[in-house]
Amino acid sequence: MDTVALIKYTVLLIGIPIWLPFMRELWLEFNLAMREDGGLWGQTPTPRERQRIVDGIAREPLRQVHLPKGHLGIRRKSAAQGPLPSGPQAGGPRKRSFGSR
Repeated sequence: MDTVALIKYTVLLIGIPIWLPFMRELWLEFNLAMREDGGLWGQTPTPRERQRIVDGIAREPLRQVHLPKGHLGIRRKSAAQGPLPSGPQAGGPRKRSFGSR
């Protein structure tokens, strides 16, 4: 086994605590989404079982939660600003620098 393959497998094994829970939740979510059809690898349910599953889905609370963020649509009214200071950025009069004519 060459060094590159050894490094790849080492990184894969070290990363298990990160990617294994993610893959597990993904698997559970797919099975939950496909439960009307028997899951990913389950058998197709009978019409009576399917109706029971559909009734159970109708009683469940929604999994997706929408929380409106009211502050995003509101623009704050800024306080009245005083006169701009003079200077090159404001376009006001400039003072001559030392040594210029």
